[in-house]
Amino acid sequence: MKILYVISDLASGGAQIALGRFLKVLDREKFHPSVIALSGGGEQADYIRALGIDVQSFDMRGFFAPVKAFRGFLSAVKKIDPDIIHGWMYHGNAAALFAAAACPGKALVWSIRCSDFDLSKYGLMTKLAFFINRKFSSTPVKIIYNSNAGKKYHEANGFSPEKSAVIQNGLDTEYFSPAPEKKNEYRKKYGLDAGVKLIGMASRYDPMKDFDTLFGAFAAVRSIDPSTSLILCGKGITKDNAALSATAQKYGIEKGLILAGHIEAMNEFYPMLDLFVLSSKSEGFPNVLAEAAACAVPAISLACGDAEDIAGAANILPQADTRALAEKMLKTLQMSKEETAIGAAKSVCRIREKFDAKASAAKFEQIYNEIGKCLQ
Repeated sequence: MKILYVISDLASGGAQIALGRFLKVLDREKFHPSVIALSGGGEQADYIRALGIDVQSFDMRGFFAPVKAFRGFLSAVKKIDPDIIHGWMYHGNAAALFAAAACPGKALVWSIRCSDFDLSKYGLMTKLAFFINRKFSSTPVKIIYNSNAGKKYHEANGFSPEKSAVIQNGLDTEYFSPAPEKKNEYRKKYGLDAGVKLIGMASRYDPMKDFDTLFGAFAAVRSIDPSTSLILCGKGITKDNAALSATAQKYGIEKGLILAGHIEAMNEFYPMLDLFVLSSKSEGFPNVLAEAAACAVPAISLACGDAEDIAGAANILPQADTRALAEKMLKTLQMSKEETAIGAAKSVCRIREKFDAKASAAKFEQIYNEIGKCLQ
């Protein structure tokens, strides 16, 4: 069965990484995937190509530029001649909708990868893609959400509930695994001493990540324990980011803050931490929270998406509550080694049981097989 995945881009965002990980474990004897990126390639394009999967990209950014590119996109879809056209995120879903209309007899599947989406923070094209998704949400044979929170939010905001399913993201728990013996080795790469209490967060630079609340909480923690440091990594998380640097200056945390930018080996990032914090205002399934927990790092989060499913209710704090976040950060850092080890072991077991990559892929495969029966 040939399956074409249509996605906005293949940069190193959570949804793009999730697609790559899923394709890595997809049963390639039964399913033959190909990928089209609408607005150029990115880091994940190379990753997916290395799996032996064809990846094509079209420059469809801007309002008028896409006309020629869109024709090329439709031509590529017809040449691939897939059995299933699977959109991935709003823009991918909208393009997949048009492709399915132009190629009768193809099954249309959508994936929605976010929850309480604040449209006011995004541009015209994203707003248009959202409205197209909502207007035509009864068209796909299946809408697959990656979080229970995402399903609840979208159906409450006008999306069809008739053919929806939830498949939470799966992790490669061999790659993301505890490595306490290498903690100090990894720290040396960033000039960090063994005795530093290190808090970390991984995310791209985006206002939805609520750096104000994170930096405010860290400032409160550092005022009590000056030996504490905060390391951030991800796209746009660099000293050259004027807005991020200004926010750090606002809270007076420049000396304790490390902006590491994009890190390729994330299985080295998490194990060097004493605590992982997620301060997002909105998420679907927050991959980074699960990755940290899989590496036996204590993980806490503001309430967003399916964070509670991953970290447990005791580790979830109210949105934008700087004081509560600071108190939880301090309390977690002050736990004994025994308490930390017991909690970490429980988290690792929970992640491996609930969010295994192969088990997640098997749920997609079951949907594809059901669609295949209808296509015969």
